[in-house]
Amino acid sequence: MKFLNSAGILALGTGMAVAATIGVSIVPLDNSLQTLLRQGIEARAAEVGTAMQIEDAQNDSARQFDQVNNFIANGVDAIILTLVDTAASPALSRAAADAGVPDAVFANNDESALGAILALKAAKVPMEDVVVVGLDATADALQFMQAGDLDVTVFQNARAQGGGGVDAALKLAKGEAVDKIVDVPFELVTPANMADYIGRN
Repeated sequence: MKFLNSAGILALGTGMAVAATIGVSIVPLDNSLQTLLRQGIEARAAEVGTAMQIEDAQNDSARQFDQVNNFIANGVDAIILTLVDTAASPALSRAAADAGVPDAVFANNDESALGAILALKAAKVPMEDVVVVGLDATADALQFMQAGDLDVTVFQNARAQGGGGVDAALKLAKGEAVDKIVDVPFELVTPANMADYIGRN
């Protein structure tokens, strides 16, 4: 069973036949972003044949804690959360750990990921037992990765995004057509390729 403390979505392998049940606690379901998140979860789960148990935490930490305990009691194979309150994360993680669920942290940015690492270390959780994922490939994050504490981050090419914005603005100023989406792809950063990203953010 995997426990994902996340503001994002668990990406299941493309084309895999998955016989699993995933518990999902989202806060709150009437938020437009969270609604899109839920729709993405449901669509992908349907594609891979995974059963879902989706709950609305309704911005209530106690309710979310109960939902996690119910997921554990029901024997789900994985849990996805968007946290009501980040302060509740240690208690939720402890509940999962006590049930033998291995604790993974997917953060919205590197700063949150590094904060999670510091909290895990303060709680004396061995970092080799936890997968921590950040976003932005900041210099600090790469230092933590070099130390073996951060497992994955994602490089957002801010310079390319800025340049793409200028190109789009100039085209618009000339009355030229501009693509509805100007795509600057994210790039996965791991210990294997992190040297390529040092000094880029």
